[in-house]
Amino acid sequence: MKFHREKELLNLIKRAVDKRPSGKNLAVLDADGTLWPEDANHILLDYQIKKNKKKFQELLGIDYQTHRHKLCEVFVQKQSGLTLEQFKSKGREAFKQNPLHVFPFQRLLLDYLKKQNMKVAIVTASIQWLVELAVEIYHLPVDLVLGMKTERDGKIITDKILYPAPVGRHKAEVLLKYLPEESCFLAGGNTPTDQPLLELADLPFVVHSANSKNVIFPAEKKLKQLALKKNWILFEKKRLITRLNCLKNLIF
Repeated sequence: MKFHREKELLNLIKRAVDKRPSGKNLAVLDADGTLWPEDANHILLDYQIKKNKKKFQELLGIDYQTHRHKLCEVFVQKQSGLTLEQFKSKGREAFKQNPLHVFPFQRLLLDYLKKQNMKVAIVTASIQWLVELAVEIYHLPVDLVLGMKTERDGKIITDKILYPAPVGRHKAEVLLKYLPEESCFLAGGNTPTDQPLLELADLPFVVHSANSKNVIFPAEKKLKQLALKKNWILFEKKRLITRLNCLKNLIF
């Protein structure tokens, strides 16, 4: 069963949410590639390289696709010495120059979930404070952001990464550490590193928006194939596709 209109799929998800089991009140989503097509870390990295190329030179040689985990860890450590206010100021300037573009369907979905008194969390490998800033700037109804971060000495960012960090397949581990009592109903992601999150949910939601020239395309394609195999909901560019088996036990 396929849906080519966002309204059709949103209505079907609404029916599933309305009939969700008691206590299933958590929705959790990845950020980059799931809520918006851009990479928040890369937007800030591009901005900071222009301001201080020498400091961030070594990051230019890290291959995104193969070593994104390392990139995220090194990048957050490079923020050491800044106050949180200074960091967010840089983030605002970066987003002003290169804004994120929240998927319209995801915005509608988040608005609906909050109206249903569901808790919405974001679990991301990008810097937590940067995604929190994006949530604020773009007025997203999100309760909690769990991302890459370091310890702070008062308001000063240090280079001591807090573990477990939500990179690779550790996102579910981080979620369960901070929200151990929450029962996940809906989860969304776009690459295989999000699979553990998706496996936690009654209603997995997969996004595939990258084009074939994007470095993230192979990873998104791999998760798309898994979504089709498992009959999960699939958001593919301007089309929304799902299979009846994904929702039939939830709404019929």
